[in-house]
Amino acid sequence: MIQLKPERSLRLAGWRRAHINCVRGVAWVTREGDVRDHILGSGECLDVGDGVTMITALEPTVIDIEKSATLSRLRGIVHIAKVFARSAEQWLAMSGSRGGISPVPYY
Repeated sequence: MIQLKPERSLRLAGWRRAHINCVRGVAWVTREGDVRDHILGSGECLDVGDGVTMITALEPTVIDIEKSATLSRLRGIVHIAKVFARSAEQWLAMSGSRGGISPVPYY
């Protein structure tokens, strides 16, 4: 984890692939060869490739950087699956308490 004070920057160069995760605060990310700039808020992330990447804190910010985006993507998929499972459990519990909708086996 890297803490950046407001208006402080971090330069990433020579990284083939990286996954930038804004843990807290707001980070401005600009990449070589990309005409778009990216603003990451708490909980948001961005995958970057070859070239120089500049990360600037717009307020007190904590970022986490992983060299390989593959592991981070897998973690994201697992997180989404867990959220979906919780939502499905809540929906089933709520449906069962009403006495109306219940799961039907698929044949």
